[in-house]
Amino acid sequence: MKSLFNKKLLTIAILVMAFSSSYAIQSGEVKKDSPPLPKILEQVNLTIEQQNKIQMILQNYRDDIDRLTNESDFSNNIVAIIKAKQFQTKDAESLIDAMNEVRKKREMKKMHMMHKVFHSLTAEQQDQLQKLFSQQ
Repeated sequence: MKSLFNKKLLTIAILVMAFSSSYAIQSGEVKKDSPPLPKILEQVNLTIEQQNKIQMILQNYRDDIDRLTNESDFSNNIVAIIKAKQFQTKDAESLIDAMNEVRKKREMKKMHMMHKVFHSLTAEQQDQLQKLFSQQ
């Protein structure tokens, strides 16, 4: 049963990481190329209840990112700007602003997800998680 859950959690984690870069929060700073959060969480001995809660948090996050991705396909706009006879600076700036807003929303959703996961842990698990992040 635990093995099946770990496989499901890992699958969700892979999907989550496909939609967002793999960063870890360490002392208020963002650190690149850290192991995915679910892989680190395996080391803090989660209860079944915590595993289920975190699985739901990750699934909701993935669903949110899927929705955001589907709502924000800018490829047609990019092609239109590139194909125009004259470069339209205002159109390009508006598009870049919209793209940056979507990036910001993704990062906010990711931070919110990480916050929910962190606060699903006991104080001891939170300390252990912070130690694991600092070792990366």
